[in-house]
Amino acid sequence: MFSYDDSWRLWDLEVRVSVRALTLTLTLFSYDDSWRLWDLEVQEEILHQEGHSKGVHDLSFHPDGSLLATGGLDAFGRVWDLRTGRCVVFLEGHLKEIYSLHFSPNGHHLATGSGDNTCKVWELRNRKCLYTVPAHQNLVSAVRFQPTDGHFLLTGAYDNTVKVWSHPGWMPLKTLAGHEGKEIYSLHFSPNGHHLATGSGDNTCKVWELRNRKCLYTVPAHQNLVSAVRFQPTDGHFLLTGAYDNTVKVWSHPGWMPLKTLAGHEGKVMGVDVSPDGKLIATSSYDRTFKLWLFGSGGSRQIKAERRSGGGLKSFRGTGTDMAALCSELDPLWDWNLTWYTSSPDLTRCFQQTVLVWAPGLYLWTCAPFYLVYLQLCPKGLIPLSRLCCIKTLLALSLASFGLLEMFYFLVKLSEIQNHLLVLLAPLIRVLTLGLAAAVIHVERMKGRRSSVLLFLFWTLLVLCSIVPLKLNIEHIVDQGSSSDSLRLVAFFITFFLQLTELVLSCFSDGRPLSHRYSHVQNPCPEEDASFLSKFFFFWFSSLGLRGYWRPLQAADLWALRLQDSSIQIMADFQRLWKQQSQSRSWFWLRSWCADPATETEQTHLLRKSRRGWGYESSLLWALGRSFGAYFLCGTLCLLLHDAFMFTVPQGFLFAALLFLLSCLQSVLHHQYMFHCFTVGMRVKTAVMGLVYRKSLVMSSSARRCCTLGEIINLVSADTQKLMDFVVYFNSVWIAPIEIALCFYFLWQLLGPPALAGIATVVLIFPLNGFIAKVRSKLQEAQMKFTDSRIKLMTEILGGIKILKFYSWEEAFLRRVNNLRDGELKALKTSQILHSVSLASFNSSSFLIALSVFTVYVLIDNQNVLDAQKIFVSVTLINILKTPLSQLPFAMSTTMQAAVSLRRLGRFLAQDELKTNNVERLPHDSDGDSLVVEGGYFSWSEATHPCLQRIDLRVKAGSLVAVVGHVGSGKSSLLSAILGEMDRRSGSVLIKGSLAYVPQLAWIQNASLKENILFGGERKEGWYHRVLDACALLPDLDLLPSRDSTEIGEKGLNLSGGQRQRVSLARAVYRRSDVYLLDDPLSAVDAHVGQHIFDRVIGPSGLLKGKTRVLVTHGLSLLSKVDLILVMEDGRISEMGSYMELMNTKGLLAKLVHTVSVTQRRESPILKEKSSRKSVSRLSMTEFSIDLSQEQLISCDMSSASVKLVEVVDQDLDRDDPGKLTEADKAHTGRVKLQMYREYFTTIRLTFFMTIIFLCAFQQTASLAYSYWLSLWADDVHGNATHSNHELKLSVFTALGFTQVSRSPIYSHFNETVQGASVIRAFGEQQRFISQADSRIDNNQEAYFPRFVATRWLAVNLEFLGNLLVLAAAIFSVQRREELSPGIVGLAVSHSLQVTGILSWIVRSWTDVENNIVSVERVKEYDNMPKEAAWSIEGSSLPASWPTSGTIQFEAYGLQYRKGLDWALKDICINIQDGEKVGIVGRTGAGKSSLALGIFRILEAAKGRILIDGINISQLGLHDLRSRITIIPQDPVLFSGSLRMNLDPFEKFPDEDLWKALELAHLSSFVSALPLKLNYQCSEGGENLSLGQRQLLCLARALLRKTRILVLDEATAAVDLRTDQLIQSTIRSQFADCTVLTIAHRLNTIMDNTRVIVMDQGSIVEMDSPAELIQRRAGPWKPSGVNKWFSLIRWCVLSG
Repeated sequence: MFSYDDSWRLWDLEVRVSVRALTLTLTLFSYDDSWRLWDLEVQEEILHQEGHSKGVHDLSFHPDGSLLATGGLDAFGRVWDLRTGRCVVFLEGHLKEIYSLHFSPNGHHLATGSGDNTCKVWELRNRKCLYTVPAHQNLVSAVRFQPTDGHFLLTGAYDNTVKVWSHPGWMPLKTLAGHEGKEIYSLHFSPNGHHLATGSGDNTCKVWELRNRKCLYTVPAHQNLVSAVRFQPTDGHFLLTGAYDNTVKVWSHPGWMPLKTLAGHEGKVMGVDVSPDGKLIATSSYDRTFKLWLFGSGGSRQIKAERRSGGGLKSFRGTGTDMAALCSELDPLWDWNLTWYTSSPDLTRCFQQTVLVWAPGLYLWTCAPFYLVYLQLCPKGLIPLSRLCCIKTLLALSLASFGLLEMFYFLVKLSEIQNHLLVLLAPLIRVLTLGLAAAVIHVERMKGRRSSVLLFLFWTLLVLCSIVPLKLNIEHIVDQGSSSDSLRLVAFFITFFLQLTELVLSCFSDGRPLSHRYSHVQNPCPEEDASFLSKFFFFWFSSLGLRGYWRPLQAADLWALRLQDSSIQIMADFQRLWKQQSQSRSWFWLRSWCADPATETEQTHLLRKSRRGWGYESSLLWALGRSFGAYFLCGTLCLLLHDAFMFTVPQGFLFAALLFLLSCLQSVLHHQYMFHCFTVGMRVKTAVMGLVYRKSLVMSSSARRCCTLGEIINLVSADTQKLMDFVVYFNSVWIAPIEIALCFYFLWQLLGPPALAGIATVVLIFPLNGFIAKVRSKLQEAQMKFTDSRIKLMTEILGGIKILKFYSWEEAFLRRVNNLRDGELKALKTSQILHSVSLASFNSSSFLIALSVFTVYVLIDNQNVLDAQKIFVSVTLINILKTPLSQLPFAMSTTMQAAVSLRRLGRFLAQDELKTNNVERLPHDSDGDSLVVEGGYFSWSEATHPCLQRIDLRVKAGSLVAVVGHVGSGKSSLLSAILGEMDRRSGSVLIKGSLAYVPQLAWIQNASLKENILFGGERKEGWYHRVLDACALLPDLDLLPSRDSTEIGEKGLNLSGGQRQRVSLARAVYRRSDVYLLDDPLSAVDAHVGQHIFDRVIGPSGLLKGKTRVLVTHGLSLLSKVDLILVMEDGRISEMGSYMELMNTKGLLAKLVHTVSVTQRRESPILKEKSSRKSVSRLSMTEFSIDLSQEQLISCDMSSASVKLVEVVDQDLDRDDPGKLTEADKAHTGRVKLQMYREYFTTIRLTFFMTIIFLCAFQQTASLAYSYWLSLWADDVHGNATHSNHELKLSVFTALGFTQVSRSPIYSHFNETVQGASVIRAFGEQQRFISQADSRIDNNQEAYFPRFVATRWLAVNLEFLGNLLVLAAAIFSVQRREELSPGIVGLAVSHSLQVTGILSWIVRSWTDVENNIVSVERVKEYDNMPKEAAWSIEGSSLPASWPTSGTIQFEAYGLQYRKGLDWALKDICINIQDGEKVGIVGRTGAGKSSLALGIFRILEAAKGRILIDGINISQLGLHDLRSRITIIPQDPVLFSGSLRMNLDPFEKFPDEDLWKALELAHLSSFVSALPLKLNYQCSEGGENLSLGQRQLLCLARALLRKTRILVLDEATAAVDLRTDQLIQSTIRSQFADCTVLTIAHRLNTIMDNTRVIVMDQGSIVEMDSPAELIQRRAGPWKPSGVNKWFSLIRWCVLSG
């Protein structure tokens, strides 16, 4: 024992008595750093334990007697298990010696009193301090819980007071002060808890009544200080006191009169205790003895006195349990001495024979029934018996056989199991379990389960449970050899090897089921064949990663999509759910908004549609949830497990292996969650894009005007991405607040009420961010509106770029784009500023929380000390807070954005659809009427008035019907009504047989010429050749480099207008439909081509004879050859009959015919082919020196970023595939050059970039600095006790902390489909186009899927390396714990825990930089492309009135479309005089349009020059040139916006001039009738105006400009003859003094010209007046094309 005078005199301080089970024990402690347990029945020491580094000062029994708590002078507390004698709880927190401790009545808590003047209350289960009670002004010498319920705690101290503290919170309740300025040494509750006895240095004992806080009795007990007091435990009627006068006295109640004095000690009495039955008294003294006294009615006598300082240590056994009884012949189930508190841990034999055997079996027998039911309900087919399956089954049966052998072995050796069943029970359980495992393997094969999670975990558990027996057997062989029990050892090692083999085999997956074996998929995704383990750790991706390491990946390396990710599978399920939801929603809104259509206003209609959109929004969300919710919940489960482990890691702070394991599990679970999220996001994108595409195919015409193409593209690009982001962050919306709450809960447990300061910080942040989220939601809606408008305008600009260049309108439209972009950027900038404020508030919140919590903690009480444990556990919890706090702003932002996107999608999906009952379809009947319309009233929407009225029509099968009328009379609308494109307000439409449709504006796909004609049909060579011949396409094939395999660009950009129309006609003819609707297909072709087409295709002897044909035409002389004529006027059929019948009635048709001049009446009735286009399939072709169309050069639709035109620059010609017009974007391999980074940083300004770098570096430095400061703070334990030090450290901490503050093909296909929706519907090809869209979406997802999997795979591997660092830091800290300070250890481990995330973040950020810099590289490449000349030249002296005369001179002019190609124009020499009218004629490819392109400098001269008024145009700015000359193009392009903007985008002219131009263009009456007149809004492409009206608007533009030079490029192709005559007369009168170049379409337009230029193959072959050309005879030397033109001109003149 230990002595104060260092002489090793042993003196006992206290004695406690406990009755446990069948043994009576006595425990005493001593200053020899040990405590001893004595058996009173045999009077010998049964347990002696050492553990404290200094003297043991106090101890306390657990209420059930199984545990003992000791407090030592080393400031540590320990809780010991009396059954094993080992320490099970270690309490660290007091700064000085522990003088007293006591268990709560329920045994869950322990109170300790210390020399640091505090009392701490500990929770034993979690081994942490719940409360620190700043109890007294001097050391706390005694602590006691109230014995009844433990809601009160009493502390006695050397400050002469006793304090009573109440729970919860252990707030001060009472202070008992009555001793005369002397220390309180001991206190004790009465059994009922109502009274308290205290012993003091004033030699008295006082009895207090707690309720009234007063002293009832003062017992003048002894002659020296009273060191111990005890109430009798039975009824409390006796009180015992021990004192330094060497005596123990017994006092009786009432009055506490002296009853007995126990004298026998030779030294000071230090401890007194009474047995629970009140019959024994134990005392201890400085005389190194403890004495037992028998106490009863017969008096008290000493029954035992011992003076012992040591003794043999014996294993202590309590009363035992059922499991212990089962193991009675082995050893206890659990022994802390054997397992935990030893340098060579082991498990008891009982544990090995029970838990290690039963755990795997219990797991398998519990889970197997549920698993087998699941397999029965979800079979996947039969897996053929494979080698792997056979081996696994045989191994399982072999293991079961070894279990049987083990049972037989033990039965033979009966001596080992006579009194114990466990030896026999263990192999029996093992045999049954392995038999079940073999059965599960068989069932899995029958049900198609290729990899088993259940069995993998079973074999893993089985191997882990066999490791301890393996270790023991190896040690047994090493120590004793194997001869003693060699058979059993060999069997065990074989069994272990087989188990390990089964575990390895379970890591592989079996073969595919028979039902999946014949699905021939090239390059299938390896995830489908991967095992559970491979899927869990993403091992299956490694092959692609290695392939990408050795060489750049190609498209062929990408895997095919898994079936569950394919559009077919996703849309099959999703569309079914969507229809269910939308139908139920539609019924709800039908009942809610039933209204009389006749009385419904347009506002009511819009409101009803808007309300319906809200319903579709929720329906869409519900359908998405039902489709992908189950898979998403699997990911959510991974996230919940990840978060559970995240909160477990700080609690296992010192357990290095556990820390490493939990960190690895965190990483894998987190990335499994992310994998599930990205997979769901990918599927959501597929579903939404597929739904939008299908909706776009059935949208009504009115809906098309509301939802422009740009908006639809924005839906499938931006809004689907918002929904994908929402999937990733959705769980953060509800999990992040829970994580925050848990963090603060643990902070409360650690620091107490100061944690509320951190909560206050968060509470202040949330309202701010809620307001920000609301504002950003509105800003996003505004931004998306600007975005929709900008995309819509850019689509129109790129589609009509040639018009902008011809009219030099680029600056006006650039200003419009900039205005929209400025609005978009303003909303985006404001939103991002608010987002930055949100991010700053959340990112700084972790520091603010730490600051506020630590500040309040150290300032609220001077006794509160921040040690290493508090600081770094708190910092770890606050670091955990960073994740939810940083995710919350993104979660709130993405949720807000997803809500906006859902509303936008809901509004789109709520748009009106074409009614399937608009047209009734019946099978073909060759005898009756093929087309019947009765009482038809049709409108473009429900809210507008009918534009077709009283339509009654019957068309016999096989007849040819012509529809004629003025511009805007309703001809095309009639065809739309028959197609079902218009809303049928009343009446009926009946079509018998299949239908084909040729629109007025030909719709051409970006595909080969052959694919455009076949249109999904099977090629029949004979019929295909006849169709090409009849549609006059065979000569064009000779011009195409790959004939009919030549790729046609978007919108047919490399075909002339006539060629496009003929391809469109050929597509319809090839179909062999029963009914043909032809919307003026002959208006775009030359006269001789038109005659050919009518004779060979449409006419009575054409390919379509016997078919029902409805032909819209402007050709009057055709009418005599048709069976029926419909004359349209103001949306009605004004006349109907044969040609002779209508002429005889002298009606509208007769008037129209008679008003046309004799010459025009005799003109060839066939509209001539447009001559301004040239067919060529590739800009780089060299085989032909032919003319390219204007569209090839200036009408490229840039909405398709998936393909790009081969640049017109010097480069090697590609002859490998001459028919290929477009090529995929080239994927550059290798890394982006550093030069690109330099240019990027230079663009954003280097100063700005360096500022960012400096702030980032400063932030990281400050972060490390304040973490290091916390470590120093934690190590300075003594300095932490002073208030001045607190203020200094807080100020430094504050200062450091505040310083931290492959979609393109999809879009192209969408674009193409929306523009040709009416054609697709007419041909019934919706399903084929849906399949094509699904295929393009799948192609895009095939590239996206490996990308996000690669991110997960890389992150898992990197974080594993980071976790190794965590393991190394933890192990090093444990090994060097004696040398390292707690602060440094905490700093090292807490920072190592963050390394995993940092590594992943670095690689992910670098990958994002590499990916995003590619965008910069592409923008740079685009910017470096050759540009046209400057718009204006500074210092130009060009007169304002130039050109004054309008003379044009071509001097040896030559033109090439590219260097290396043949000449498009060669040696052109023309001198066109002022005011001269020149016609230009020639066949396709002759070079007519090239002249116009040269004049406007769309192409620059390769040689020679063009002079206008004597000035070389190549020396002028492009705008200076183009703004002084005018062209009226054939394609009438209008832009969305007002009529005023389309006429005068620069707003130069007053309204009077605009109206005058409209009047001269014969549009003033039409515009005057419009609601808003000049402010009437044109829809996208001018679709709400007829083609003829658009052509007249182009004439009005020219009339406004009124320049000296006018170029007419087949300007009257889309108007009827009467309107054509009016236009020609206007041109003749208004441009009489101007130079006019007319590219001829109708021959009458050039017959009065001064000269006619005949061109062929880029050269002028003839040039003279029309009369002179007529008089000349064509010789044999002239080209056949010229002969044809001569004969046509001669025929026109002579017939006139």
